[in-house]
Amino acid sequence: AGFAFEQVTEPVPEGTGLGLEAVYVALTCTALGMELCVCMSCTFCCIFGKGLALRGPHGARSVHVAIDNLQAEQRLVFTQFVVGILAYLGSHIIEMWIYFRPRIA
Repeated sequence: AGFAFEQVTEPVPEGTGLGLEAVYVALTCTALGMELCVCMSCTFCCIFGKGLALRGPHGARSVHVAIDNLQAEQRLVFTQFVVGILAYLGSHIIEMWIYFRPRIA
């Protein structure tokens, strides 16, 4: 999330096409949003997952419920992480296209 935030704070040079700038900002914001969702989901899983497993009302059944819920959340979090990384990669490619001459980019 830190790298994407650095990209959001960097101004786009004058003379950049509106479409190219819109794609760049959209990909950067998508990357930032997805990675922040991953951070928050991981924090919630660390806090509430072990709480249910250790202090659940049904003993060993609560541990199994906690593990099942964490496994279901893992798929969502991993998907968000991959989407965030791909959006960050795409925004970096667009950034190189914007900041450097087409022959170099």
